[in-house]
Amino acid sequence: MSITNTITVAYLKQRYLYGIDLTDDDGVAFPDSLFEAAINSAASIIGTDLDIDLTGLNTYDERHDVDPGHVNSYYLFQLDRRPLREIVRVYVQFGGFDKFALSNTMVHISSDMGAQVQFLPGPEFYDLTAGAGGQPTIVPGFLAGGTYIPLYLRFEYKAGFDGTTYPYPPEIIDLICLVASMLPLDTAGDLIAGAGVASKSISMDGLSTSLSTTSSATNAGYGARMISYRKRAERLLHTIKRKYRVPHLAAM
Repeated sequence: MSITNTITVAYLKQRYLYGIDLTDDDGVAFPDSLFEAAINSAASIIGTDLDIDLTGLNTYDERHDVDPGHVNSYYLFQLDRRPLREIVRVYVQFGGFDKFALSNTMVHISSDMGAQVQFLPGPEFYDLTAGAGGQPTIVPGFLAGGTYIPLYLRFEYKAGFDGTTYPYPPEIIDLICLVASMLPLDTAGDLIAGAGVASKSISMDGLSTSLSTTSSATNAGYGARMISYRKRAERLLHTIKRKYRVPHLAAM
């Protein structure tokens, strides 16, 4: 499900663009595509900055190396996309040979926001662990060796938000809306008194009226609100990074 199913055009207009004239010189309303593009762009930019997937709940397929250091951490891996929601399937695949599916009971999500998974024996290894009181004390034989194997493990998994089962956090919605508001505000500011017009006056039969705006060649008509939103977004992003940014694993 796309981010625009959660942050709709109407939602953005009502909560962040209230009081703004969102029409052109002829009174025609800005197309919804302008707002949708701004929302999608903001979600992509913020997702990249936070290193999380904000474009929806998506399925990914990626391969990872196995090296001797993984043995001591029960094969702790950090996948590329966050937040991790579900491991669809894990395969072993050597080079161009056919992939072989592993049992999902072996694969455990140790951190959804960190996109970290580990391998622990599942019920199918019970006969090998019964002597230890049923406790999983071993790792599968094909992963217990000390050989480096490139691209040996292949993960299919789901990551991101869907707006329902995995709703977007309110602080993320607020940040996306603040950034997405910049394009409509910039466009509306240029047209506040007509395209390219900063001031105008009308006189008739000795009567005259004039209108001046803050719009100029270097300043948008709604520049004050844009500055306010930008400052709010910067403060919010700083706070959110402390919650959503995680250090990447380093193999030693």
